[in-house]
Amino acid sequence: MKRMGDSETRWTMIAEFTDHPQAELARNLLEKHGVRAAIWSDDCGGLAGGQTFVQGVRLFVADSESDTAMEILGLGPGGSHRWKHA
Repeated sequence: MKRMGDSETRWTMIAEFTDHPQAELARNLLEKHGVRAAIWSDDCGGLAGGQTFVQGVRLFVADSESDTAMEILGLGPGGSHRWKHA
């Protein structure tokens, strides 16, 4: 598992998106419900937007909140739902 932020929190990827706006909407919804979330992409800070086509924008949540996050987003087993755009 990848670590993000403080060294005590373990993070899990729960969804992948084709663009930043979709990922931001999901992250904002989770944070509104008190779930810690972060997005990650390899697109040069948005300057190389085409890169998200290759390796999407990933949504991570703290391990301890992954079940809650998936429920909020309506994700089924394996992260399948309207939020998963790969």
